[in-house]
Amino acid sequence: MLLFIVAFFLTLAAIYIFGKIGIKYDLMDKPAGQLKPHERPVPYTGGMALLAGITPALLYTSPILFAISAMWLVGFLDDKFGLPPLVRLILQLATGFYLSFFVFNHSILSSLILALMFAVIINAYNMIDGMDGICGVISFVSSLALIVGGLTDNIYIVFSAAILAFIFFNFPPARIFLGDQGSYIVGTVFGIALIQTYHGQHLPLVIAVIWLPVLDLILGFIRRVKAGKSPFSGDRDHFYDKLYKLLDNRKRATVLVASLMALVYSFSAIFFNGYILYGFLIVLSIIQAFSLKSLKST
Repeated sequence: MLLFIVAFFLTLAAIYIFGKIGIKYDLMDKPAGQLKPHERPVPYTGGMALLAGITPALLYTSPILFAISAMWLVGFLDDKFGLPPLVRLILQLATGFYLSFFVFNHSILSSLILALMFAVIINAYNMIDGMDGICGVISFVSSLALIVGGLTDNIYIVFSAAILAFIFFNFPPARIFLGDQGSYIVGTVFGIALIQTYHGQHLPLVIAVIWLPVLDLILGFIRRVKAGKSPFSGDRDHFYDKLYKLLDNRKRATVLVASLMALVYSFSAIFFNGYILYGFLIVLSIIQAFSLKSLKST
């Protein structure tokens, strides 16, 4: 509990400080058409605050902190300069392999598979960071599910505290954004959870937790290919965009409904197991895809 409290207030202070730094040094996400429809420039330094909030508790687990810091740096460079997609992917794969093979001691073959899944997870959380409050709330719900489900390592406790503090500044209308640097930290934490639990009893829990963001990523790829676009191009047809339109452009209501969706997905593993769990997730995915017309481009 002490770790949670310290990380929470440390992140609150860091958000205030790095928000000011973002404004002073023009680390700002500026409005840019359909893909960036916010009305005014907003600091994208939320990732710096997250890193500052979780670092003290993770100093004793330096390999994990190194991986999180490396992904933060990749995200920061992408925010500031725009890294080529191939460079980002190679660095994500390298970090995933490092965690799997050198930190958690999986085999080479398993580490190659997990490195690919690690990159998918990072990009999935990056994709859902497209509307005020969405990524933060979903990530908090997901981290809470991990803790309730039995993953009580310090990393998940301090991360849940840090992301909760971030929500206070990112709930619509947002005063700070995660940026790629922040969403990469989020994706790294859940990627670590997958690698840590691979072959373990908590793997179904982690799969349930990451299901919604990964599903959105997969549906987005299918939707764009179906529309004759590059699967790597951006659009405004993610599940939260569909909810936003369905709820008559009420951003706060969208965040609340999205958090309920994350709650159902993430906590399903606590109530179901085995094939029942995966059947439940698949049925829920089909209902979501058809009800929100997730394969239709607008």
